[in-house]
Parts: sequence; structure tokens; C-alpha cells
Amino acid sequence: MSLRDLCQEADLSMGGMYNYFGSKDELSYMINQFVVDTLDGICHAVLPGMDDVEVRLEAMIRLAIYMGELFQPWYYFVLMEGKSLPKPQREAVKHYESRNVDELRTLVEIGNASNLFHADNVALISTSILSLTQTWVLKHRDFQISSISVQEYADFVVTSVRTLLNPSPSETEIVGLKA
Repeated sequence: MSLRDLCQEADLSMGGMYNYFGSKDELSYMINQFVVDTLDGICHAVLPGMDDVEVRLEAMIRLAIYMGELFQPWYYFVLMEGKSLPKPQREAVKHYESRNVDELRTLVEIGNASNLFHADNVALISTSILSLTQTWVLKHRDFQISSISVQEYADFVVTSVRTLLNPSPSETEIVGLKA
């Protein structure tokens, strides 16, 4: 999207837009920072501590999906425009995603160590959880067309993750989760 398109969509003049933002890169940087800062602030305020791994993991999943619902246009912008952002912003987005995957991985590893989970491929599962939460933002229109609510999707993801974390022996063989 060009700044001209954005101005037309936002009903602003180009001069008005440049009064607030020097360039499209500056605007995208501000949007990225808004998304990251908002999610970080809310996560810090509402996520339970690490004492109950299962509760924290479910809360992280639900929070990511519900925040995706609340800030869908902003998150969609970050996810879709991430490829074309200037290198420092691309690196910041990658860092944020890596941080999330690392926390998910840590939770799964703690769950495995305390015998709550029986997940063999922790890296694959952790990355998949992040992808499932982002799918709500990326395929939002498809879910609306199918009349799937955010609550239904969050319940689906939580149930799916529980299955990935505690597969029966036949499920492990079917989906190839053995390392």
C-alpha cells in the first residue's frame, strides 16, 4: 500500500499525512512498535506466572488469539508487511516471534520435565503453536464466512495443542512426532 492509498483510505491529505509521518517506513515502524508494545504490556499484566505451566500455556494461546481479534487490522499489517519492512524492523519482528517461540518451548520443556506433557518434538510443537495463533489474524475473513467465533477457534487451538503435547502412541506414529 502506498502512502497515497493510505491517505485516500484514511481520508487525509498527503500534506496532512506527512505532517505526522515522514515516510511509509516511519509509519510502519510506529505500527510495529504499537503492536509489540501493546501485546507485551497486556501479556505482562494478565498472564499467570510459571508455577502452573498448563494454565500459562493456555492463557498465552488464548491471549494471542483474542488480541489478534481485537487488533486484527494492525496485526495483519505487521504479519503481511513484515517481508517488506526495512531490515531493522524485520529483525525486530523476527526477534519478537523468536521470543514467543522460546517461551512456548520453555513451557513445553518444563511440562515434559514434570511429566505433564509427553511431547517429543518440542521445537516443532512450539513453532506450530505460534502459527496456529497467527492463523486467526491471517485467515480472519475465512473464519467470519464460516461463522467460526474467536471463542470456538481458541477452544480448537487449545484442544489441538493438548493433543500435540500428550499424543497417544498411534497419534505419534501417524503425525510423525517422534524425533
